[in-house]
Amino acid sequence: MIKQAKDKTSHYINKQKLTIENFYWQRGFTAFTVSEKGVKKVYQYIKIQKMRHLQTRIEKELISLKIV
Repeated sequence: MIKQAKDKTSHYINKQKLTIENFYWQRGFTAFTVSEKGVKKVYQYIKIQKMRHLQTRIEKELISLKIV
């Protein structure tokens, strides 16, 4: 399902020329579930995710979250 979403969105973005260069997704993905109680915390996490990933590699972050 995620592969299909990535395929369709990258195809759409490139067809519509929404970026200067060809758009592509990184290889792989990580998916999580969250309870309704945790939605606000996840929203805050996503809000600063780009900045956080500039400072910390995703692999190190996943290890710190005890996911891998």
